Amino acid sequence: MQLTTNHVCAAYSIQIAPESTKLVKVQANFTENSELLFVEKRLAMRGGPENIYGCGDTLISKRSPSVYISNFSRRPINIPAGSVLSQGHNPSTWLDKEGLFSKSKHNAINAQANLLCSIVNLEETSLRNNPFMQTAKSEVKYLHDMS
Repeated sequence: MQLTTNHVCAAYSIQIAPESTKLVKVQANFTENSELLFVEKRLAMRGGPENIYGCGDTLISKRSPSVYISNFSRRPINIPAGSVLSQGHNPSTWLDKEGLFSKSKHNAINAQANLLCSIVNLEETSLRNNPFMQTAKSEVKYLHDMS
């Protein structure tokens, strides 16, 4: 299915267990020259304010278009195929560029990124054998190789 909007939709019906996260295959409209799509964070309700679910800001690849959806409720959430999960944008035109920031802002951004990398490195030691980490590393390597 070729989407003509910037909607990011569930590719199939899925149930997400209470208070859990699941990788969900999506359908999205990637621009012709882009292998990546920036997906905006979005929270949604299904059946009332006690049933909240959503995704965070993320980059997805055309090769494997999927997003993690978190179910914050205490009940399973059913998401029908075709449900709009978020909005997608070309990262080349949507995201800020490095040259737009002052030197001090650039230094602050780098400091925050270095802190995040340090935290990830600490956590990686305890999660080294986790299959999710292996999949995440594979996707990060793929995205890094593309840039």
